[in-house]
Amino acid sequence: SIMKTDNTTDNHNTQVEDWMQEIWDWADTNNVPNSMIPRDPESLPHIKTLDIFFGQSITYKEGVKKVERSAFSTLPKAIVNLKKLKYLRLVGVDTKHLPTNFDQLDSLQTLVFLHPSFAELPESVCDLKNLKSLNIFSRQLQKLPDNFGNLSALESFDMRGTKVQHLPESIGNLHQLQSIELYSNDLSSLPESLIGLRNLEQVKIAGSPHLQLSENMRQFLKDLGGELTPPKP
Repeated sequence: SIMKTDNTTDNHNTQVEDWMQEIWDWADTNNVPNSMIPRDPESLPHIKTLDIFFGQSITYKEGVKKVERSAFSTLPKAIVNLKKLKYLRLVGVDTKHLPTNFDQLDSLQTLVFLHPSFAELPESVCDLKNLKSLNIFSRQLQKLPDNFGNLSALESFDMRGTKVQHLPESIGNLHQLQSIELYSNDLSSLPESLIGLRNLEQVKIAGSPHLQLSENMRQFLKDLGGELTPPKP
């Protein structure tokens, strides 16, 4: 009869694991609402999106009421246990806020950095092997690391407002890349390795006044833009 009243079999799927407690403790410390981080073991593993704010606490108006949005501390290492997390937006993040195992967010497909305070994109970001879309909106960013070419699943790269002057040559390893949008950066050149990307469908560049393009690159971009009629067979 002890076996029957024990309920272990019923609760097997909803058992609280250590990593869950770590996320809940972090969420409690940072006043994260239940709607973002559910405090029950059934729902937590099914989180698909997270929108996290670092830096100063801000108060903003939502309709008539004022909402205080507190700034988060470092992301917990346990975040990598969210195996269904597909979309992550980090606002005002610095490298020190990212856990050392950040590259183990295997399910992550879209990563958005809004006003990050780092000058160089952390290398761990470039080891997210299933990331399909990377968006960076930053006035602080100056450099993309050499291992940028490790983002082997990347299909879309959007970078705006940065001080980045050069894209790493390794971008030529991103064979799934279809779209590159570069607005208001300090780019002075583009790597010739882009020309080898067969799946690239669009490259949009505006607001980089110092950009110098080789004749090959100019021709490549022109072909992508469909301005040239196809050569006669």
